[in-house]
Amino acid sequence: MKTSRLLRTLRLLTALQSARRLSVQDLMRLVRVSRRTLFRDLEALRIAGIPIEYDHITRSYQIEEDFFLPPMAFTDQEAFAVLMVLRRICPGLDLPYQGAVLSAALKIENNLPAWLRRQTLAALNHIFIRPLPRHQVEGFDRIFACFQEALINHRTVRIQYSRTTEGRLLDMELCPVHLVSSDQHWHVLGKNPRNHEILCLGLDQIRSVEPAGKRFLLDPHFDVADHLGNAWSISPEGKLHIVRLRFMPEIASEVTAIEWHRSQRVRQEAGGSAVVEFRVDGLNEILWWILSYGDMVEVLAPKVLRDRVCRIAAQTLQANQENPAPAKG
Repeated sequence: MKTSRLLRTLRLLTALQSARRLSVQDLMRLVRVSRRTLFRDLEALRIAGIPIEYDHITRSYQIEEDFFLPPMAFTDQEAFAVLMVLRRICPGLDLPYQGAVLSAALKIENNLPAWLRRQTLAALNHIFIRPLPRHQVEGFDRIFACFQEALINHRTVRIQYSRTTEGRLLDMELCPVHLVSSDQHWHVLGKNPRNHEILCLGLDQIRSVEPAGKRFLLDPHFDVADHLGNAWSISPEGKLHIVRLRFMPEIASEVTAIEWHRSQRVRQEAGGSAVVEFRVDGLNEILWWILSYGDMVEVLAPKVLRDRVCRIAAQTLQANQENPAPAKG
């Protein structure tokens, strides 16, 4: 077997052993081959005794769960990529189990060949990633683990949730559906068993969570992406708005270089400014993103959003005028 085909087959085997269900299109993208070549490689693995299964319902491939091959050796790029994520990126993110992340990095390092470990660590010494602001959640790992266990076992939990707007704790039962991270902020999507309403609760507002033990059935048709829909971040409000913004030339290229939302459309203007349009569900979340750009952005539509921005700007000005900084000297 040629070296190129051998490496391709090993990549295919690694993908199939990941325990994910992969479609023909997924495998073609991962291995970068034609459909015909993919089927030939799959047949070669079957001949070698690899128990590859095809699920006609999901139209996907996977290897039998009980079959196991030890992981392949890391290439230099794979070792660098994995350790960069574990050593540089993960510590700056709002992720659970940071101790486990460090432990995993050490285990991977210790199992690398000496030459590859030296090369990878030397390269990492020249990588610096500034940590993002993180929410301080007391007992975060325990809270996350409790929801994780409830999701796996389809069991309800009893939580105490702080409603900051009301200044009181709510005690309630919840059927967890999904854990979602957005803007360095973790939320749990859960169903209220009384009225079947899907709630989105920030983990930083949960003061306690304990197993309630009741079993519940997950809706097989529930899709997180569909539920969030066109929300700017995590909280759809049930009303779509066309938001049109003009960014000044000083920051237009910086803003438009990023895809902020799946509905984003950009129109460049003479002079360097740019009009950016979004179709979003709700205005509360995008409002604060707009305000972060100060006088570098103009709200063109909708009028209700423009009025809110103007009102907040006026209140900010008034608050700072009423509390001037003490004179120096």
